[in-house]
Amino acid sequence: MEQHLIRRGTIVSNNSHHPPQCLSSYTTLESLLQKCMNCGFQTSVGCNMLTVWDTLINPVYQKIALSVEPLDELEEWNLLMKHYVFIVASGNCSSSSSSSKSTDTDEYKVESCISTLEEMFCKVGNDSILGFQQGHCLCYKK
Repeated sequence: MEQHLIRRGTIVSNNSHHPPQCLSSYTTLESLLQKCMNCGFQTSVGCNMLTVWDTLINPVYQKIALSVEPLDELEEWNLLMKHYVFIVASGNCSSSSSSSKSTDTDEYKVESCISTLEEMFCKVGNDSILGFQQGHCLCYKK
């Protein structure tokens, strides 16, 4: 897949004349989640798109989607969907949310809101609103 994109001029191959491109530098879900953590996020959760399809998309909608563009090869679909990932990352806002006009109460409200959003969107398990299921995704926390 990467070679196809290089031939089409979509990305530049890694060599001594060009800096590394994201596609070739972060080739696994683990490396992409770690990149999020290295960028300062406190939590990062992700899975490949085949997992999203299997655990999050309602079977009724799966049937509709497959009827629009029937696939010749299910193996090709699986391979393609494993190439793409769905990641949600959340960070700590305490150092960036304060301003000279804010009060301690305002900062607490912002931090509390961010914490609630993190709990909602980065949750793994049956209560995950985004469909992140234990054993089907990876979750990194600081």
